[in-house]
Amino acid sequence: MIKKSALLDVRKASNEIPFSTSRFIIFALFNILLAYLSKQSSFFSTFYGLSILMLGIFFLVADRTPIRVIYICGYVVGAELIWRSTGASIFYEFAKYAIVFLLSLSLLRFDLLKQAIKWPILYFLLLMPSVFLMPFFDRESIASWLSGPLLLAVSTVFFSSVSLTHIQTKKLLIMIIAPTIGVASLAIVSILSASNLEFTTQTNFTTAGGSLPVQVSLQLAFGAVLASYYLITEKRTRLMVPLMLLIAIWLISQSIFTFSRSGLYTAGVTLLAFFLVHLKQNRQRIRLILFGAVLVLIMGYIIFPYMDDFTDGVLLARYMEIDSTGRDALANIDIQVFINHPWFGVGLGQSVIYHIGAGHLGTAHTEYTRMLAEHGIFGLFSLLIMLGLAGKQIFIKTSPDTRSFNILMIVWALVYMTSIALRTAAPGFAFGLGSLVISSDNVVDNEAKKIPVLHLLSNVF
Repeated sequence: MIKKSALLDVRKASNEIPFSTSRFIIFALFNILLAYLSKQSSFFSTFYGLSILMLGIFFLVADRTPIRVIYICGYVVGAELIWRSTGASIFYEFAKYAIVFLLSLSLLRFDLLKQAIKWPILYFLLLMPSVFLMPFFDRESIASWLSGPLLLAVSTVFFSSVSLTHIQTKKLLIMIIAPTIGVASLAIVSILSASNLEFTTQTNFTTAGGSLPVQVSLQLAFGAVLASYYLITEKRTRLMVPLMLLIAIWLISQSIFTFSRSGLYTAGVTLLAFFLVHLKQNRQRIRLILFGAVLVLIMGYIIFPYMDDFTDGVLLARYMEIDSTGRDALANIDIQVFINHPWFGVGLGQSVIYHIGAGHLGTAHTEYTRMLAEHGIFGLFSLLIMLGLAGKQIFIKTSPDTRSFNILMIVWALVYMTSIALRTAAPGFAFGLGSLVISSDNVVDNEAKKIPVLHLLSNVF
């Protein structure tokens, strides 16, 4: 276990003033506006994405600690699907590589490597030999398939070397939640503007805002999980509690309405694990039980019945299905491929050939079996390192607040990887956050505010 004193304490980069309710509402509305403008213009969407990266680079160069770089990275996680769904002229894995770029340079800029854990680096390096088994060099495929593991490795290295306060952690969550609200708003606009809205027991692109439903479902559910954590642990700004409850209900409802079950199931497993751990903390037990009861009652007796009635019973039929939409078949194929090619696997991204050969279209959905099939024994060792890192953070002796937060992040990431591997930036970033240490809040001067041109932005970040 890394002692807190050995970590970079970034408290000097924040004035420790929590987000006020009014500021959060303004920030959320601003993100809805950005999402709407992005939908109207792919040029604006491109400018929006690149501007966030440029802002992160400025903070990296100008600030004395990486706190605002961390906030920018969280924001990128939340905004990724806005850029993907609105035709931004940036490459598909832009969000992942933007975060990798900012966190990697932060590790060097703030001299964090010496106190960071190094196992994630080995986790990633063990995946590299599979590149040489590809039938030909395909830069785009390599960049795509390795982007998720690279982000997971870099995020874990980075967050194992820093300590954030409770308030800073809450601000980071807001940086993810606010653009996720933008994603939800795009889904609502898509529903309202649809001329002929039809429902089947398949995932629905219209109710997902025109983007891939499973990705939208998981992103919205992630926002709901973060909002739930926020309201359960909030102690200072009381008005944020009912507001976050409304946001959690909205986002999980919107997630359900994509007809992709992954979001609801992932959020359910994550919150259940969090509840079981957090119930041991007597200070917040009553709030936790009340939240759980209110959420179940509102969703079970008001929201879901209304949505099911709106879809003429199709929504309930969808969620009553117990099939895994082919994921189990793909996973079984991957395991058989590993048995047949145990040493080096079949090569990066090559498992899809075996899926097609067995009559199943589609790339791997389960990260764990994909690692075995495509990377062989190297993938097995890499997988064991990843699971070992997760287990360490779950069972390590640390403060109750740190442990409950780490479990929330790691469980969500691990369950996500059973659904669509590491398709978006969220699971890799969340897994890294599972190594974070949460320290006590102190009121100190904000060094970053001394930069005049960013004084206004500092009031947000």
